Amino acid sequence: MQINGIIFEIAMKIVEKAWGSEQWIANNSKYCGKILNLKQGFRCSKHLHKEKDETFYLLEGKVALELGNKTILLKPGDSAHVLQNTLHSFAGLEDSRIIEFSTTHSDADSYRKTKSGAIPLNQIFAEMKQKKILVVGDVMLDEFVIGNVERMSPEAPVPVINVKEIKHTLGGTANTANNISALGARAVVAGIIGNDAEGKLLRKLIANAKIDSSCLFAAKRKTTKKSRLLAGAQQIARIDSEATEKISRPEEAKLIKSIKNKFKGIDAVIVCDYNKGVITKNV
Repeated sequence: MQINGIIFEIAMKIVEKAWGSEQWIANNSKYCGKILNLKQGFRCSKHLHKEKDETFYLLEGKVALELGNKTILLKPGDSAHVLQNTLHSFAGLEDSRIIEFSTTHSDADSYRKTKSGAIPLNQIFAEMKQKKILVVGDVMLDEFVIGNVERMSPEAPVPVINVKEIKHTLGGTANTANNISALGARAVVAGIIGNDAEGKLLRKLIANAKIDSSCLFAAKRKTTKKSRLLAGAQQIARIDSEATEKISRPEEAKLIKSIKNKFKGIDAVIVCDYNKGVITKNV
């Protein structure tokens, strides 16, 4: 409607999409506007328009605007002007709301190259190879003592386990970093371990997993080790050897400095706090 030269648009229909929904707010002979409600983990189709430019404004959430082979991350308050004949698409990194304005809408002017929908897992894995992720927290060594129960102890009512194998794997923060590395991303582990045999074994396992340990330091403290006693597939007991006191001020300062120096180029940070003293208020 128009009152005293001012045009008022009444909210129009909501159109459900594979990636969320479109809420039309204007569509007349001069311009059109709508709100794109984009779901996390979904992408709208990659397309272009030959007869119009488009302007986008991110109201809330976080999205990746894909322009050809380039990706631009947008946060609330960011805007983008996409010229005609430019292939573009949005991927929802969070549930997001985007305002879109352009000249008159025409379905015939939408040239789609890809379909809308959930982001394929193989694409997520491919994109992981371009990411660098910092994991900071309590680094641990996991030990598995595996054997068979053949008799009961004459000293106490407990089974006697004949040890067949002892395995060591990355635990705690190091396990998270190892999973990230296995997905193809470049993992950086940050923390404090002991200057002991367990700490040296941890460094060897971290190096074998191709994890960046430039933010991992040894100190005069015990390396946390979780020893699991297994009879076949059954866990009988767990023995913890650990230090839980907070790291010292000099250790804290050294860790923070290394993280700051490494922070450039980091795409994401994961904090793993097991209450072993590394994640202080300052860290």
